Amino acid sequence: QVSGVPFVTSSTAPNTQAVVAVNFPYVTQWVHVRNLDQTAHLRLGFSNNGVSGSGTNYILLQDYNKANSEITLNVKCTSIYLRSNTAANIDFSVAAGLTFIPTLEMPNRNNWSGSAGVG
Repeated sequence: QVSGVPFVTSSTAPNTQAVVAVNFPYVTQWVHVRNLDQTAHLRLGFSNNGVSGSGTNYILLQDYNKANSEITLNVKCTSIYLRSNTAANIDFSVAAGLTFIPTLEMPNRNNWSGSAGVG
């Protein structure tokens, strides 16, 4: 077993409440997401449906000033989905440890729709 290859990016979830997909070039070992906004919350999920509109399959990251504004997940995935929980722009950062497994070899390349683990 070896350490993951580093992957880091930062971006903004727009105030249009559009979903931002972060696609990884390889399957992850772990993913770390941090909400950099000082007032708004950020939705983190494993599918567009999970974080969209009335979707309920997401983790809510509190604003930057709170203790639960970041999370590290030991998961294998090919992408994550982020969305502002309000009508505000939210800056965020993502770090991940990547394996050498191509995303096409992931059993469910479309990722997971929610907590049931169904694509």
